[in-house]
Amino acid sequence: MKLVGKILTIILFTQGFAFQASALVSLESLILGDLSATNASKETDPLFNVFQTSRIKSGKDGDLERIALYRGFIDEGENLQLFCKNDRNEKLRYPSTEQYEQATRTVVATLQYIGLDILVRALPEYAKQLEMTDDDFEKYANSLVGNWCSQNLTIVSKKTLKNNLMGKWKSSERFTLPDITGNNFLPQKLLNVSTKEQRLSREFFWSNELFKSFCSWSNTTENFRMLVPLLRDPIIMSFVTRQMDNKKLAFNPRSQGLTLENEPNTNRVACRGLVCRKANEAEFRRLVPRAIGSPSVSSDIKRLYCDRLTELTINYNDPDQRVQSILESRTLEENLLLSGQFKALLTGIPNFFIWSDSYDQGQGLLRTSFDRSWTDWATGSLDKVKGRLTYEEPLTVELVDRDYFFNKYLKKFEVHFDVNQGEFDRVNKLAGKLAVKFDLNISHKMIKWIRRNWISYDPTMKLERRDLIDKFKSYIKKDVENARSKLIIPPWRGDIEEIVVVEILEQFSKYIGDWKYPDEGFTTIPVYLHYGPFALRLMRYRYEVTEKAKSLSKHDEKQAD
Repeated sequence: MKLVGKILTIILFTQGFAFQASALVSLESLILGDLSATNASKETDPLFNVFQTSRIKSGKDGDLERIALYRGFIDEGENLQLFCKNDRNEKLRYPSTEQYEQATRTVVATLQYIGLDILVRALPEYAKQLEMTDDDFEKYANSLVGNWCSQNLTIVSKKTLKNNLMGKWKSSERFTLPDITGNNFLPQKLLNVSTKEQRLSREFFWSNELFKSFCSWSNTTENFRMLVPLLRDPIIMSFVTRQMDNKKLAFNPRSQGLTLENEPNTNRVACRGLVCRKANEAEFRRLVPRAIGSPSVSSDIKRLYCDRLTELTINYNDPDQRVQSILESRTLEENLLLSGQFKALLTGIPNFFIWSDSYDQGQGLLRTSFDRSWTDWATGSLDKVKGRLTYEEPLTVELVDRDYFFNKYLKKFEVHFDVNQGEFDRVNKLAGKLAVKFDLNISHKMIKWIRRNWISYDPTMKLERRDLIDKFKSYIKKDVENARSKLIIPPWRGDIEEIVVVEILEQFSKYIGDWKYPDEGFTTIPVYLHYGPFALRLMRYRYEVTEKAKSLSKHDEKQAD
């Protein structure tokens, strides 16, 4: 509450202040009317149909729309800068100097109206969250309007401003302040930059400074006072341009893109002489001055910004000493914070530098964003591969016991392997697994010769048995290698022929029945590979890694060329 106390001390205990009046006397509610009753409804909020609607939506879809609109908000400012760069060769001309000044006044008055209207809603909300008392807020509102609003303010009366501030303070309706809590697309570590009370206090301070800046302008085009940093900002002025041209940014959930759409409820201000007030579209089109050769109102506003507002400089010789003191004390960085808080109120995305204790924290803010990007990438990658992670379990090819499939009275010989990864795959033999088969083509003469010799050898005749196994291995080697070459990721490495041959020979010796084969021709002995679910996931993972490595290698070769 220290910063809030500082604000109240400055406002409540300084001497009364009144701006020097020029040619226009103050206009009170007698002329402009008391708008506090209509202003109590959210439908009259000039920003309700611009950004507040996106804040109502919750969840990931709402966050996505808010971030997309925020990005579009920034991009439109860059587009305005590009427009100015390309428009330098065309001189902006109005039929008269008076119309040029009136067009400028209309644009600035529109900005003033938007700024005051949103601050009338934001300041009471900040005060509520900072637990200001009723008496303190009433004193604050009276001092803020009475001391800082120009006597030549015409867009709204000072009485109406005070009534609206108090009306919002007493209303149960809440205004959505800039916040990222729970946002799915912004790093939540940013909330650790400062405490919630510190964040609210600092935003309240700069919102208070914004109110002074908007309310101090006296409708003259010779001195824009504390509005200069806002008028020079391309992001803010591109928003003002859209408001005056009945346009708004709209998010398309299907295409995930932004478009400019017509919006009849945007803000338009029309000026008659030195008096500027909110106007309907017909009145605005009739009163707004148009440049010579103007293709559209939007083009006029953009060119006026490029021609005049970008070149504005701060007048440090303001006739009022308090305004002059503020202008002289504000640094370039503080002017950026001022415009940054206004953009935060418009979009609902805070200015994180306002939360910081010093500018040195900027590097940490940037690092937080990078860390969030890497975290999102890592989380997404884990979500994709977490079901395929191998952990410490290797991929194994295990011979299935012949008791599961072999019948010694049937002349049906085959070999089965289980391809497992971990105990869950190993629990089941054959069942619930994906089978892949390749055949060993063996001539009838070879089968007869092998079986006859194998069963004749005594187990002690190791050399003879070894020689027979090696010959049989050489015979089937071509079929095994051919099958292995067709597998994208072969599940075995090394001498699988040894296991296959020994298993077939054991089945030959245990078979009970006739051994009649034609002298000519071949018979096939199938070899089955039964892939367990976890083994399949591991092999899929290995395949993706291999393919990614190949694509990176090709990319490196192209870069080298």
